[in-house]
Amino acid sequence: MQHSFDAMTHTKVAAQKGNINTITDAGVAAHALMAAMEGAALNVRINLDNISDKSFINDAAKTVEKILSEGSKLKKEVLEIVEARMKELAESS
Repeated sequence: MQHSFDAMTHTKVAAQKGNINTITDAGVAAHALMAAMEGAALNVRINLDNISDKSFINDAAKTVEKILSEGSKLKKEVLEIVEARMKELAESS
């Protein structure tokens, strides 16, 4: 999950500064990375049922929710940047 979140931060930079002709790739990456985080969260949640350490379970569940929440916000930011840059491109044509 964390690696996907980290990649999303790089995707935001790519959306902001990358080649305008590849801007939609940043949007696709944002969707794919969020799906990866959500998939990883499902795996963590199902596997927590097999762990008896309640403290670990609570910490892991909090971490999952934090990453999903922050990842969702970051995805939204990336998509807003993508939309804005696509609009700029359309207006300059």
